[in-house]
Amino acid sequence: MSNSVILALIGLISIVLLPNSFAENESTVLMNYNTDLPGCETTDSCMSPSVLKVDVGSIVNFVNEDAVMHTITSGSPYDGPSGDFDSGLIGIVTSDNNTFSKKFYESGTYNYFCMIHPWATGMIIVEDIEASSSNESKISQSSESEGGGCLIATAAYGSEMAPQV
Repeated sequence: MSNSVILALIGLISIVLLPNSFAENESTVLMNYNTDLPGCETTDSCMSPSVLKVDVGSIVNFVNEDAVMHTITSGSPYDGPSGDFDSGLIGIVTSDNNTFSKKFYESGTYNYFCMIHPWATGMIIVEDIEASSSNESKISQSSESEGGGCLIATAAYGSEMAPQV
C-alpha cells in the first residue's frame, strides 16, 4: 500500500508539471505610434517594453503600431548591426506584415534598434530560467538545517520516520 500511495503522488505531480515543460512562451514588444519622431527615447517610450526578460526558447513578437515602417535589427546605432537578427522592413500598423517574430535559443543580452529611426532602441534579456531555478534550489537546500526529511513520506504518513517508509 505504501508504494502505491507514493507512486500515486509522483504520478500526480508529474501530470501537473509535464505540460509546463513543453509550453512555448511568447512575448510582445510594441513599436509605438510616433516612434518615427525623435523624442520617444527621452521618455523610454519608443518600444513597449524597452527591456524584456524572457526564457531560453521564447518567441518575441515585435509589432509595429506606428504609421511608418521600422526595422528590428540586433546591435546598436553606435556599433552597428551585430548580425544576430534583422527583420528587414516591417509594415505599418494597417498592413498584414506589421510583425516580426524571433525565437531566442541562447541565453544572453540582445540589444536592438530601428535602422531607419536609430533612437528607437530596446533590449531582450534571455535567461535559462530552468538552470537559474535549479541553482536557487541548490542554494536553498544547502542553507537548510540538517534533516529536511522526505516531503512525500511526510505527506503520505505524517513523518519521514514512519515505519511504512
